[in-house]
Amino acid sequence: MSLKLKSQLTLSLTVVILVCFGVFLFSSIIKLDKINDTKSQNYIEILEIQSIKKLNFSINQILMDIAIKEPIEEINAKNIKKVNILFKKLRQKEQSLILIANNHQERHLVLKLLNAFRELEFITKSDLIPLAKKSVNKKSFFITYTQVKNISKRMEIDLESIIGNIHKTLERTNQTKSVLVNEMKKSIVIIVLVLILFSILSSLFIFRGTNNSLKEFQIGLLDFFKFLNSETDHTKLLYESKDEIGKMAIAINQNMKNIKLNIKEDRKFIHETINILSEFEKGDLTQKVNLPVKNPSLLLLKQKLDDLY
Repeated sequence: MSLKLKSQLTLSLTVVILVCFGVFLFSSIIKLDKINDTKSQNYIEILEIQSIKKLNFSINQILMDIAIKEPIEEINAKNIKKVNILFKKLRQKEQSLILIANNHQERHLVLKLLNAFRELEFITKSDLIPLAKKSVNKKSFFITYTQVKNISKRMEIDLESIIGNIHKTLERTNQTKSVLVNEMKKSIVIIVLVLILFSILSSLFIFRGTNNSLKEFQIGLLDFFKFLNSETDHTKLLYESKDEIGKMAIAINQNMKNIKLNIKEDRKFIHETINILSEFEKGDLTQKVNLPVKNPSLLLLKQKLDDLY
């Protein structure tokens, strides 16, 4: 495998890992956003319930003032006007209460609360306020006031129950968020470790392959240099691996074959020339070098020898 292909493969796998990690991180962030939106909505619901509790408390306080203070027509008229305004605000909260109900238990509590609210408004406006205006039948007024007070207490209990349910939902949401955050932390650590391990292994893989090719290349070159220096009569071709070094080896091998062939021809020619010169020393001038040669210097030598005949 070529170094370029190894690098591309390593880069591709790294990109795949990073993309998978990015997709996981993006989906986790979306989940966290949804959880945070749910928590924000729950806090808004709690504030809405608290405002309803405050309205209920204010109505109860005004009715208590009407019950315990001396009946003064002007004061009662102001208090009755305040009560009507508070009931109007309370009616405006009905839709918010309906939207808050997310499960069967909460819907049951909201239904009870709405019925109690309507009962409270009806008894207050149809019975308690007319009795307060007359200021004659104290016993009937206090009986009615006690009934209204009990309804208000029931409303308070139901409101607290709804808040309790919302807090439970918040607790579950926080647990879900904690689990998700922990999973994200673990996943980030795992991904980082995987990337580090993958980088180390891929580096070792590339380095090992390149190092082996370089070693084979070096051994082949040194062996060829020994052949050039006449330290050995034989030499091996370079190892032709599939990487860039192997491609270099292919080109060098082709030249090495030509060089080896030329060197062998030159050596053979020199050896033959030495034999002929030995014959010349013995007085035999009929010998002639018939071997082909490509080396310019040896070719000149051959011509000089031929001129001797």
